[in-house]
Amino acid sequence: MRSRDPARIDAMLRLIAFIWKKQPDLRLGQLLTNAEGDLRYSTEDDKLYARLVTYYQVPALVALAAEGDSDDDGPRSKPRSKARRRRLRRS
Repeated sequence: MRSRDPARIDAMLRLIAFIWKKQPDLRLGQLLTNAEGDLRYSTEDDKLYARLVTYYQVPALVALAAEGDSDDDGPRSKPRSKARRRRLRRS
């Protein structure tokens, strides 16, 4: 059995919080199943994360913030490299 990265938990919860605050009338089950359709026990976290980002049209910088710190209110889990911060500033 492979070990899963615990940082994924904070990133997923921040993404869900970001989406839910934008659409507070949704119930949690609705928020998840709208994106996943037929939510399955075996759905991997990274696939669910990607589906949430796509379905709810989360801005790219917010979704990328899961990879590191950011000035927005989006998800983040570990520090972003200096090179990545420079690339994002240029875009």
